[in-house]
Order: sequence, then C-alpha cells, then structure tokens
Amino acid sequence: MQLNLEELQKKLEMTELLLQQFSSRCEAPDANQQLQQAMEERAQLEAHLGQVMESVRQLQMERDKYAENLKGESAMWRQRMQQMSEQVHTLREEKECQNQQSPGGAVPAGQASCVHRFKAGTVWPSRWLCARGQRVGVLS
Repeated sequence: MQLNLEELQKKLEMTELLLQQFSSRCEAPDANQQLQQAMEERAQLEAHLGQVMESVRQLQMERDKYAENLKGESAMWRQRMQQMSEQVHTLREEKECQNQQSPGGAVPAGQASCVHRFKAGTVWPSRWLCARGQRVGVLS
C-alpha cells in the first residue's frame, strides 16, 4: 500500500515537471495537446491519490477498532483463566483437606471438618483448616 502511494507521488511529480516543460514551449500545436494530456493525467493522479489516502485512513480505523476488540477479548479470557485457576486451587485445597481427615471419616469431637466449614460459608478458602486444625497448603 505504501509502495503504491509512493509510486503515485512520483508520477504526480513527473507530471508536474512535464507541465512546466510544456508551458515554456507552447508555440507548437502539438505541445498544446501534450500539455492538455499532462494536465488531465495530473488530475486523474490527484483523484487516485485522494482515493488511496482515504483507503489508508479507513484501514487504519479498522485496524484500531480490531486492536481495541482484541484488548477487550484478551482481558475477558485473562479473567476467565483467573477464575478457573482459583476454582482449581479451591478444589485442590478441599481434596487435600479430605485426604488429611482420618480414614474412617471420623472427626475428633467438637471439630468440624474443613469441607463442612467451607459448605457452611464460614471460612475463606485461603484460611481453611482441616479437622486437626492444620492449615491446608496454599498453591501459588
């Protein structure tokens, strides 16, 4: 796209040079015809250059919009991954806590298991304690 734009600029400059050359030698009838053709070509090149510049502006706007959408999607997926990571962490802690309980599932008198406390919503996951009052390992 940039190369095409540069080519159009060069053609426009060449046309302007031709116009200058022909305007100084306007005596011959053939020179007037060439001058007219050069002026028409210049007008066409300027119109084409304007179209190319407008296309560049539109493409830049589309690129910026696409980049903004990607940022939003990236943030959304990052948040979902964080949530899933936290869920995995919670499930691991719960499993560790269950594994640390006595084999028969019996809990010493007066102590609730961490699973029951979790279900009751009385403890935050990072502060879970197992039946024996031990803290469950926190994964990073």
